Amino acid sequence: MIKIQSDYHKRPIRFIELWEDGGWSLKVYGISYLSDYPSNKLIDTSKELARDTLPFPAVTNNRYGLGFIGVHEGSGANFIFVDWWSNEIELKILALALEKAKELNLDKVLLVCHSSNTASKKVIINNGGIWDKDFVDKQKNTLNRFWIELK
Repeated sequence: MIKIQSDYHKRPIRFIELWEDGGWSLKVYGISYLSDYPSNKLIDTSKELARDTLPFPAVTNNRYGLGFIGVHEGSGANFIFVDWWSNEIELKILALALEKAKELNLDKVLLVCHSSNTASKKVIINNGGIWDKDFVDKQKNTLNRFWIELK
């Protein structure tokens, strides 16, 4: 059996910075056992690990160059996680969003994706998405618009 050395103390998770590197935009969050923020050394180490972990290029048809770094400075050990958005998690995110929309008694939801993002289109269509129309945004990207009926 593991013996806890000290009582649990609630600590806030704090936003540290929006870090941009190699085409990636990553929100960095931290929590520390010792102070309000993790040490600068641990934060810098987490960025080095992120550089070694993140796939490149940052932006592809199914990866968006967006993610998170979590830095946890504990009493006996430190924990760092790096996570990014790509098509393999879209299905989970969409399922949760549709669940919440149903809880809010919405009749339908609007979903938009880049026309070149075949992974997103597949996820939307496989969850009942009905194409509505295409349009061009300010950056001259063609976007597809879909509706999912909930009732």
